[in-house]
Amino acid sequence: MPLQLPALNCIPAISTMPIPSSANIWQARWSSKKRSGDAALQDDPMPQIIVQGIGFAAVAAFILSYQIKSNRRLFLLQLIGSALFCWQFFLLDAFSGCFSLAVNILRNALMMKYNDWKWVQKKWCPVIISILFAGILILTWNGPVSLLAFLASVSSTFVYWTNSPRNIRMVNLVCASPCWLIYDVIVHSWGGLLSELITLISILVSILRFGWKGLAQDAESSQVRK
Repeated sequence: MPLQLPALNCIPAISTMPIPSSANIWQARWSSKKRSGDAALQDDPMPQIIVQGIGFAAVAAFILSYQIKSNRRLFLLQLIGSALFCWQFFLLDAFSGCFSLAVNILRNALMMKYNDWKWVQKKWCPVIISILFAGILILTWNGPVSLLAFLASVSSTFVYWTNSPRNIRMVNLVCASPCWLIYDVIVHSWGGLLSELITLISILVSILRFGWKGLAQDAESSQVRK
């Protein structure tokens, strides 16, 4: 009797479904994480918008500051701008910049009284303020980035005590603003970055507007009013 083979349909069918590779598994996991992150950003977009908005609000104050010939008004506008950026740096956890700007606010407030309070005119005032900056540098040290806030603050402090609009603009042009610009990029303060770019342009415009000699004459007249 001939041997009968089992029917082919009795043999278990081999699944044709593709076996997921390790690459596909990781890709699926990455897509899941990305969707979760995107959903989180969509659910809570306002804080980052507000943080960056504070910086952009401060930009206006600094734009105007270098278009004003009066030292008093220049310091007032920079005080307002510094206060806003101080708040933003705090929210960005950029504490070296935050506390340095807090001292800058005090410094600019003193400069508004430069002609009224004789003790503010003393040469030891910028030294004391610079010591405060050094203390902030030590307490908030976060690597070389902290030096940028320190150098910008100290250089501008000493030149402010010259009471010369020309010297103030020059030091901000070659030292203070470039240091703050790099710091803003590192800590992701886009309003700060824009502010420093515009500040550099504004300084050049003010020099063209008032003239190099005109800025020096304003410094001489302010010395007479003391």
